[in-house]
Amino acid sequence: MDTEKLTKLESKLYSEIPLLGDRIRQQAIKELSTIKTPQSIEILTKALIFSEDKNVRNGVLNTLRQIKLQDKSLINAVCQLWADNREIELTKLIKLKGWVAYQPLSLRVLTAVCLGWQGILEEENKIEVVEILLNLLNDKDKDIAEKAREWLLSLKDEDLQAHVCRLASEENNQDALDIAVEVNYRPVEPSQSALFYYFTQQWERYQEIDPNYALLEEIYYTASEDLQTRIDSHGIGLKRLEWLWMILGGKEGRRVESISADRWKRILDVLASGRNWDILWQLVTVVPVRWSREIVKTLKNNRWLPDAPEEKGVFNDILNFTLKIKGKSIPQGKLVRCVYTYDHENKISAIALTPDNKILISAGGEEIKLWHTHTGEQITSLKRHIKGVTTLALSDDGITLASGSRDKTVSVWRIPEGNNLTNLSANAASVWSLSMTSDCKLIASASYREIRLWQYPSGKLYKTLTGFKTEVECTLISPNDKFLVGGGGKNDHSVRVWSLPDGENQYVFTGHQGAITSLAICPFNETLATASKDGTVKLWSLSTGENKATLEGHDSTIWQVSITSDGKYLVTVSEDTTIKVWQLATGNLKATLEGHQQSIWCQDISGDGNLLATGGRDNTIRLWSLPDGTPMGVLKTHQKPIRHVKISGDRTFIITASDDHTLKLWKWDLPQLCNLPILTISTPQQKSISDTLINQELTPEEENWLKLMEKLIDTKNKRNSSAELESTLPVDESEE
Repeated sequence: MDTEKLTKLESKLYSEIPLLGDRIRQQAIKELSTIKTPQSIEILTKALIFSEDKNVRNGVLNTLRQIKLQDKSLINAVCQLWADNREIELTKLIKLKGWVAYQPLSLRVLTAVCLGWQGILEEENKIEVVEILLNLLNDKDKDIAEKAREWLLSLKDEDLQAHVCRLASEENNQDALDIAVEVNYRPVEPSQSALFYYFTQQWERYQEIDPNYALLEEIYYTASEDLQTRIDSHGIGLKRLEWLWMILGGKEGRRVESISADRWKRILDVLASGRNWDILWQLVTVVPVRWSREIVKTLKNNRWLPDAPEEKGVFNDILNFTLKIKGKSIPQGKLVRCVYTYDHENKISAIALTPDNKILISAGGEEIKLWHTHTGEQITSLKRHIKGVTTLALSDDGITLASGSRDKTVSVWRIPEGNNLTNLSANAASVWSLSMTSDCKLIASASYREIRLWQYPSGKLYKTLTGFKTEVECTLISPNDKFLVGGGGKNDHSVRVWSLPDGENQYVFTGHQGAITSLAICPFNETLATASKDGTVKLWSLSTGENKATLEGHDSTIWQVSITSDGKYLVTVSEDTTIKVWQLATGNLKATLEGHQQSIWCQDISGDGNLLATGGRDNTIRLWSLPDGTPMGVLKTHQKPIRHVKISGDRTFIITASDDHTLKLWKWDLPQLCNLPILTISTPQQKSISDTLINQELTPEEENWLKLMEKLIDTKNKRNSSAELESTLPVDESEE
């Protein structure tokens, strides 16, 4: 029947026409009764609930009583309105007729509880039934809530009991927890049992089922973040050792190697707040040495000593080594180790590092490769150029990469996916240098006699900047994006400056007697430094165009110039095998650093301005402190000259690139060793630590850390030997 007619009949059920109203209402009931659709039955049931006419209510009840059990959709309609309103006459009718709704399941369970029909707990979807019963514990009808509780307290099916326990532990269902504890329900599956006993604090049962903490460990390390947080909060709040051993992967320390610094701190805090001094002392040869030090200091501050006399001696020895360490943090030191070697398979022409220090980019031959700095694995290879790639430029956000090539093109890529976004192919000759503004809207490509400005992302040629006589070998855009600088190559020793974004020529600087090799700009006072094959650096004002100073002192080509981040110092590296540190404000020479045996071709200064890395023809990389120039170490595993060096922004590693076609990632070894759990330090690593103490020049603080580590390793080995001896001792049969 159409909706319009049903609407008219529904309005007649409430007709108030004098003398005719009752007759109209009864006629509407009769007509709706003959239709027998869910819609008509719903209209009649609403009349039973909302009409104040006794005759209407009786007429509707008579009609509803005629519904048969096979009329499922009609029963569902009546039951749904009852569930929403709980009208007394409807309740009586449902109980009289024995109606149980068919769907949805929540309605079916509610009507089953109303009737007291527990057969629903034997149906196929009984697990869901239990969850609905738990919801009914909060039903507005107290009789319904009480009956649902009775059913839940008397579950016979072990699977249903186990599911209540699972809801209590995994889903944090407080009603399920109360039910399970009251009637002593137990999970069936062992791992669920471990979790349930953990949350319900049934510690004896927990120990029986999970003596080595493997079950809880498996659940925890595969659980959702929410469940992990609950497990942590429960164990930490109660200061339970079960939580500790679960985190560590049992007393064997199965998970020790993967525990973070924050997690170690939390573990030690829990043990200290629970005054578990003996366990802290046992962990001193398990945790990383940085935390071993904290353990010993905590034990000393709480005036704790081991009971065994021999252990007291060990404790005092470790304490003495601990007290010799004065600094609050682990020093970077001189101990540097090659962690990864990346094989580019071609001579490397350029490198870049994303601002988050996660991705290394190398160019060589016609190919660009992306590498993970954390794993040493190659991410992808970018192939578009048909001749050698000469230069790279990376955006400030690390997402947009531009590459220039001898094939006269510039390609733009998205990092880290490696998607080729656009190609700029109108250069007259090989592209030797690239620069881009911080917002990536302008890309400058230097080529023969010109620099071209490209708009990005449109890829349109915006302007061609001319004036050079030969190749433009270096370009630089100022940190504030106001200026573009280009340096001339052979037979053109000029430096030209254009304003951005308009590309108008501002200055032409002359005075150098050789090709320009490198450019640097101080971000604070707009000072430009230009280095040349004539062995000098000239300082220019980008505000006035004035030649502020000429720095002389090198005997040959200066290959690279850099300025520290605070703008105080300028560093030059030269063909004459020396490095010079200059005061930028005065132009005075502060220090000359010697150590390289041949030409120095590259350098990089750390973001904090305190560390300098240099590399060159002698195949080595040397590290120096700034500004004093104290030698900090020599890196020696490359087989050919070093072309590029880069210090990561967080100063945790160094990248070097060589003519041997490899890149190497170096890390300071002391911080890495101090964060390595003593339990997991291998025999070769132990030997390396001992050899380092004997053979290498170390700072006093480095030496103290390594001596503490060596003592802890020795203590660990003795403890292990003692445990093995005890496990193999013969049993005295007379004692059995």
